[in-house]
Amino acid sequence: MKKSKSLVSILGVCIMLFSFCFQGNVQADVNTVQSGKIKSGNVTVWEVENVAKVLADVERLNLNTVNVPIQVDIPNVNSANMVINQAQKKQAIILIQELLKRNIQVILEPFPFIQQGNIGETEWNPSNINDFFWNWKTVVLQDIFNSITSKYNIYGLKIASNFVNMEYAEGYWNDTIDFVRQQYKGNVLYQMNWWLTASWDPSYEAKFKEKINRPYLKKVDIVSIDSWFEVSGKRNPSYEEVKQSLFATTVYNRGQNVVQQLEQLHNATGKPVYFGGFNVPARELGLQNPWNPDVSNVFSKDVQLNGWRAYRDVLEPKPYFKGFSIWFIGSNDSNHSYQIHSKEAEAVINGWYRK
Repeated sequence: MKKSKSLVSILGVCIMLFSFCFQGNVQADVNTVQSGKIKSGNVTVWEVENVAKVLADVERLNLNTVNVPIQVDIPNVNSANMVINQAQKKQAIILIQELLKRNIQVILEPFPFIQQGNIGETEWNPSNINDFFWNWKTVVLQDIFNSITSKYNIYGLKIASNFVNMEYAEGYWNDTIDFVRQQYKGNVLYQMNWWLTASWDPSYEAKFKEKINRPYLKKVDIVSIDSWFEVSGKRNPSYEEVKQSLFATTVYNRGQNVVQQLEQLHNATGKPVYFGGFNVPARELGLQNPWNPDVSNVFSKDVQLNGWRAYRDVLEPKPYFKGFSIWFIGSNDSNHSYQIHSKEAEAVINGWYRK
């Protein structure tokens, strides 16, 4: 019995050493990414502990940045009460330390985890807007300043994550940005949700113009978009069809000119535009509802490849476009539709912004 315990102990040490060596050898070739551009990957709140997989994905996709979430627990969709999940934050800090050792930039995202993650952040609609902003600043952001940004060199901080129902509160956001600037000297990002317009309904255009002309957007460093634009209604659109659809979307014949609107956002704010969360699910109809990883049960590597190729070819030359973050990296679920499923798509991403 004593002998077998000793053997188990030796095996355990060997496994730990192997894991350490593997992580130590993974290096992001950050020098191959064009200066000033962001090539990032998002990690989910429940996968920040997958350090080795995150690092492997960074290397495989030639990323120079990782979006690290800090879980913010919120009891229900109308609550203005919130608290940072300290256990998850501890794991996130371990990941941050490993990334910074390898000169990989970190963008922090206080991530709303509503009703144990059962409700998306776009649904959050606090019943008391004053309490929401007070708690967002003093409970969430202040904790992040005290425990992370004051101790580590953090490239960027998202002060909002798709807060559709709080977007209107311009004075509160101005105050929040001032509060952040006093304690954090890195890049301040405001992340908005994607939007719809339709040539046959002028009300959508009016909402879009209101969105991009919020005065507080001029006070941040980077305008981030959670980018799930409904581009093509075809089950398997070709590369050329996807590319054309970025200038006139075909879903419900909306005719939305996504590329033109990104430029309008840049012109209105004077800020670089960044896709803070973006991917194309490897499913038929993946470009119709890219926000839905289960939009179809028919697997399609081509939809994912054609989507990434078209977006890259259209946006890479645009000087106002800051970059993108892949939703998601660091997952061991190899069958998930948001995994990059082909070597061809991997090569497209790997080569984007390569020197």
